[in-house]
Amino acid sequence: MLDFLEQRLGLADLREHIAVMHERTPVDFRDVLGSERGAAFSIQPLLLQSAYFRPHNRSEDVRRLYIAGAGTHPGAGIPGVLLAGEIAARAALNDLHVLASKGIPDRTRHNAHPGSSTTPALPLKVRP
Repeated sequence: MLDFLEQRLGLADLREHIAVMHERTPVDFRDVLGSERGAAFSIQPLLLQSAYFRPHNRSEDVRRLYIAGAGTHPGAGIPGVLLAGEIAARAALNDLHVLASKGIPDRTRHNAHPGSSTTPALPLKVRP
């Protein structure tokens, strides 16, 4: 690749400007990162493993266990992981009644308690 870029595209001194070059393969994800079968973005993005069908950010089995990452709702990629973190944090704060005590409505999509996670969240009403 570097030969091609230097010779064909006129980037003669390209190698001199490269400080570090890393390569990652599914084997690295599996062996170094412990990712199942070397999957970089968690579960396969099939219809029934996408969006709402991904594992929810509040555990349905373990009280006060919150989960965030590429394998949880809303999905993979940096925006999805950041949103998963926000959703999990808001769920935890809501469960601890921190949001309500500060007058902040809980806007997490999965604001249900264990066993009722299919119920959509309703806006929290806060009275002054």
